[in-house]
Amino acid sequence: FLNGEAIRVDGMACSMPLVPEFQGQPNRVVTCGSVAGFECKPATSYLGYEYLARPLVENGMIVMSVDTNNLTAVGEVDFRGLPDSGLWHARGLLALKNIEVLSHWNRGMAANSGVNHPDALVAANNDALAAQLRGKIDFTRVALMGHSRGGEGVRYAYNAYTGAVPDATPVPNSHWAEAASIGPMTIRGVFELAPTDELAGVVKNTHWASLVPLCDGDVVSLGGRGPYYRMVASRKGMEDDAGDFMRAILWVERGDHNLFSTEWDLLLDSD
Repeated sequence: FLNGEAIRVDGMACSMPLVPEFQGQPNRVVTCGSVAGFECKPATSYLGYEYLARPLVENGMIVMSVDTNNLTAVGEVDFRGLPDSGLWHARGLLALKNIEVLSHWNRGMAANSGVNHPDALVAANNDALAAQLRGKIDFTRVALMGHSRGGEGVRYAYNAYTGAVPDATPVPNSHWAEAASIGPMTIRGVFELAPTDELAGVVKNTHWASLVPLCDGDVVSLGGRGPYYRMVASRKGMEDDAGDFMRAILWVERGDHNLFSTEWDLLLDSD
């Protein structure tokens, strides 16, 4: 089931840009007490980026932060059963599925849009949110953001939607752009926060940036530099761009991998 947090301005009078955000973590993360008898429960990692979402909302954007905990428990295959050790494909497809649901809501289609939730309260909340968002999302102004494996996941999502072919992993023409699915959408940019770089992909015809923390004890290879070097240093992915698009990398001195999320415990060995 899809789960997450949508942050938007109350009483929206016009359609607004959309910024979906996706977390990392290769394994299902739980928080536990240190004393026997304490209950372990899934960490609410998707809430850890609200401090980033609020300024965007204050500037007229709708931000959706997606819970990927159930995804990180499914094993080393993507939704199609194909090998996907870091679940990068799965994260990209989950990103598109969430955007598909919002697209249906925006167009006044059934609130559940094929996402049948057994909890009546959740279903009712979905219906209420669908009504609030109808006609309020501007799908010509969408940006994708992801942290860690979520960073590489949104890079994959962009290529899956546009039908582009990353360096190492061909993406066949997908159904996501069809009217019955997401429909027309313009992804204006992709932002990767302390991302991994296992698929060796690039993006074309959109703005792209990566933030790389220099004290990253998890992605010690500083993976966010890889796409930049491929796209800029070798010009790969840029020679046939249809416009003048930004490629940028931001180095953060003393930046830590996990602390970009306010929900990740310092004691967790997590991604």
